[in-house]
Amino acid sequence: MQDAVQGKLLWAKVSLLTLAAIVIPLVVPRMYVPVDPKASRPFHCEMISLTFVPQNPAENPAPEQVASILSLALYFVSTSTETLPSAALNAMHTVSR
Repeated sequence: MQDAVQGKLLWAKVSLLTLAAIVIPLVVPRMYVPVDPKASRPFHCEMISLTFVPQNPAENPAPEQVASILSLALYFVSTSTETLPSAALNAMHTVSR
């Protein structure tokens, strides 16, 4: 009964929860943590509870290292179609029309 009373407010709460729990983590860039196994002084990263050994970190990390999860997923999906044989690509193209 309480759900019916809240009505649109309940849908607003569900929408905000979905945004906070699913959408935002998918689009936020990942943290760059430099790792070099040849270094001798490890440090502990509190955010992800792992120990890393940095040395000579890159000033500008590669885009793949800091890209969001959604961006990486879309990139790999878009590039995976390039490796399909041309017959499969033509069949996919004719089906989509």
